[in-house]
Formats: sequence, C-alpha cells, structure tokens
Amino acid sequence: CVNAGMDTLTLARFICELSLLEMEFVPVRASLLASACLLIALVTKDLGGW
Repeated sequence: CVNAGMDTLTLARFICELSLLEMEFVPVRASLLASACLLIALVTKDLGGW
C-alpha cells in the first residue's frame, strides 16, 4: 500500500499475529485476514482507508 510505511506494516503484522490467538479466525482466508489487518492499521494511524 502506498500510504503504508514500515511502522504501519509492522502494526498490521502485529494485529495479524494477535489473530493467531483466537480460534474463530482459523477458518478465515489468509488474504482476507491480511487485508483486514492492513486496513485496521491504516485507520488506527489516521492514514485513511485503501
């Protein structure tokens, strides 16, 4: 993503790693989970959406 710096990508990765602790995320496709984590990181850092 163009707006995502290394700190935003690191936050997205951290959110993805947190999802490993929840069993309800196991059946979720990896691509969907990764994009959701990136969106959460972007919104959290006030960088907008996509």
